[in-house]
Amino acid sequence: MRLDANSLHAKCAAVGLNVLGLHSEPVLEDEFNRLIDITNNKSNLLFDIASRLLMRIWNIVPPGETARVFVDHQGGRVHYLEGLQRVFDGCRFKIHEESETASRYSFGDGQRAMDISFQVQAEDGQLPVALASMTSKYVRELFMTLLNRFWEHHLPGLSPTAGYYTDGNRFYREIQPLMKTMDIPPRRVYRSR
Repeated sequence: MRLDANSLHAKCAAVGLNVLGLHSEPVLEDEFNRLIDITNNKSNLLFDIASRLLMRIWNIVPPGETARVFVDHQGGRVHYLEGLQRVFDGCRFKIHEESETASRYSFGDGQRAMDISFQVQAEDGQLPVALASMTSKYVRELFMTLLNRFWEHHLPGLSPTAGYYTDGNRFYREIQPLMKTMDIPPRRVYRSR
């Protein structure tokens, strides 16, 4: 990993890029289920979670600067303006494009600004999106490792899971009796959607 990181750093430096930081916003099942109960809309919930990351960026934009942000298209959504206005209250917005493949906006509050582009398959063309995707996938794998270790400790012989639909359902069925014994509510282990 260190060799790969060094190689990436060298290539970024050669073209004037610098990774200032990586951040992932894990949403565990309990929080996901609680939020879906409130919004009753998975698309809105995912946008709200992504907005947490956008706000982190917004809060570090220096005065007089413009952050350029790339985000993968979120489902079939084309229009993001209303959600952005809700998150960045008090900013002035401009729509540059709203199409099936890309939605681009710029906004600012007079002190700082953000150009944001939601693109279909953004990770194929934007290094920041690819890095964000890899980071979140890695974080997911770490969580799955912890989940498997926990349940294997309490249920020796249990086959681990990667958590995807078919095998995740098998795993869930196998741990359900122990969940009842341990008084662990299903909402803390299984997403409602």
